[in-house]
Amino acid sequence: MAMSLDAAKDERFARSTLEELRAFCNDLGIEYSPKNKGDHLRAKLMNALGVTEAFVTSAGKPREFARPAKDILPPYNLTLSGKWGGRRHRVRLSRPTGQTAAKGEGFFLGSSQVFVKYNEVCSVPEWAYAQMVDNQVPRPVSKVMRSHDGDKTGEIMIEWEFEQAPFTYLGVDPETADLCGSLHEWYQNKGTKWLDELTLRQLQSVAAILDVQGTERSPAGVPVHLPIERLLEAVKLRLFSFHDVEVAAAA
Repeated sequence: MAMSLDAAKDERFARSTLEELRAFCNDLGIEYSPKNKGDHLRAKLMNALGVTEAFVTSAGKPREFARPAKDILPPYNLTLSGKWGGRRHRVRLSRPTGQTAAKGEGFFLGSSQVFVKYNEVCSVPEWAYAQMVDNQVPRPVSKVMRSHDGDKTGEIMIEWEFEQAPFTYLGVDPETADLCGSLHEWYQNKGTKWLDELTLRQLQSVAAILDVQGTERSPAGVPVHLPIERLLEAVKLRLFSFHDVEVAAAA
């Protein structure tokens, strides 16, 4: 069943198909070219109906301006592509006992990699430091106990061992002390009020960056974009817990 004009208008035509947009234009006598794409038709319809791109927030305050697109991205690289531009930590990785051939250890995440030399002070990205910390956590290892003659007794013994050589932590690299260590941290620092002021298209970009699902299946099985209110909720839940959202909104 096609969406009504009133329902589509309430959603700023975010989920309207190209066919529906053309039909609305025809009903309202809005001229358009067959070559016009969906976003162009949405703009024509909202302009004709006096609808702004903003929506009314849960607090009842309409959004009346759009942030420049550049504001939705960190001013330095916090992704795993290209040179890392966020917070770094200074560490000194010890050479493992008996290790004489290797000069250091590699740490990998996605397409990024960092090589840390043994017994040298190195400045490593936040994600690599997090791996080093995680690797120092003792992990349980199950081993089957054996009798003196070598036969298995069937009993299980739990031992704790470390996966990597220990390292000395020398603090945050002073040159990066004021930077964030991840995309999540950067957006968390922006707060919920900043998110409330984003337009639908900007919020969709943020959702994609944070790997938040921005579509759902319609009853007909066709992928459709989430309306802005639900997408905003999904982004907030990715960045904050329910409690954190309330605290951040009240700040």
